[in-house]
Amino acid sequence: LSKKMYDQGAIFIDARDVSTFNEGHIKNSFNIPWDSLSNDEIIVLLEDIPYDQIVVTYCSGGDCTLSLDLADFMFDELGYEKVLIFEGGYPKWLEKHYPTEGFKNE
Repeated sequence: LSKKMYDQGAIFIDARDVSTFNEGHIKNSFNIPWDSLSNDEIIVLLEDIPYDQIVVTYCSGGDCTLSLDLADFMFDELGYEKVLIFEGGYPKWLEKHYPTEGFKNE
C-alpha cells in the first residue's frame, strides 16, 4: 500500500535523525527529525503541505515510534486530514528494492 501511495504522489516524511536520513531514505522523501526539532520548527517545515494532501510518515520500522509520534502530532495537533504511517519503515522499503537515495544507496 505504501508503494501504491508513493506512486500516486503521496508525500513521504522520514522522522529519523538527520544523519540516518542522509545515509539512505525513500527517494523524494524529506526529513523531519521528530526527536530533535521543536513543535514550532516542525510547523514551519510543514507549512507548504496542504492539509488535505496524503502524507506518509516513516522511520526505521520495528520498535521505532518516531513516525507514529510525528503522525499523531500532524493529525491531532495540526489538523492534517490524511496522515498515514508506513509501519515497515525504511528497512521494509529497502527489502522490496523500491526507489531510494542517500550516500549509501547511490
